[in-house]
Amino acid sequence: YLVLTAQDEANLESVCARFAPGDEITLTVTPSDERLTDAVWATGYGNTLVYDGALYYPDGWEASIAGVNPRTAAGIRPDGTLLVRVVDGRSSASAGLTLMDLALQLMDEGCTYVANLDGGGSSAMGVRRAGDDTAQIVNVPSDGSLRSCPSFLLFAAPADSDGQAAQL
Repeated sequence: YLVLTAQDEANLESVCARFAPGDEITLTVTPSDERLTDAVWATGYGNTLVYDGALYYPDGWEASIAGVNPRTAAGIRPDGTLLVRVVDGRSSASAGLTLMDLALQLMDEGCTYVANLDGGGSSAMGVRRAGDDTAQIVNVPSDGSLRSCPSFLLFAAPADSDGQAAQL
């Protein structure tokens, strides 16, 4: 489903009034960055925490989630290395991280771009090790079990493993 919205300041009342519940529409999007023109798949994320090596507009981060919480985030280093961080929280084992602590932690690890993806019970990491038939959840989701989520990240090795984990 799609919810069509516009800010009052946009003065688009007459455009929005043309639509009624159940109308079918075609949405055409042209990216402003031509590198995205041939993208096959894309997704949104929460706050941008680090941009071009610096904290990015922390006063604009979503205040309701800025405190200590479970987290899932992605960071990119200048060499293109992607770091994905899953942090447990709301338990005796781990309190979680603030958005600021998460940003600073990934900056300390060399990330020049960091995006907050999700948190709470959605933060879960499953790993299928060489020789295993199924993946195992390797953290403790704050909901106590996996949450049904519409988006997942999947990383797959392009070759057979020698059984020794070098990078995860």
